Amino acid sequence: MKLKLLLQRTNAYYEEKGITETKNCARFNALDKVANYIRSLYGEGDPDIDELMAVEKALVRNGYEKKKGKTLSGAEKQVFNDIYKVYCQIKD
Repeated sequence: MKLKLLLQRTNAYYEEKGITETKNCARFNALDKVANYIRSLYGEGDPDIDELMAVEKALVRNGYEKKKGKTLSGAEKQVFNDIYKVYCQIKD
């Protein structure tokens, strides 16, 4: 699966749940940061992320935290939960 599709589906998931950028700006900012992290690992543009999503979520999250150099915010933690959840829904 391509990152762009995952991001589109995650945004659709947020819309379905009533999570808007106006009310949850921190989560949308975190989604952008996590997407940029994924691009840094797998290439700019629209990388294929199936390999990444096969890795345990905690390991990916810890790698992001290490690169960031400080503890993840609640919004960043939630974004990791959301993208893995959406990815699993698409794959099923």
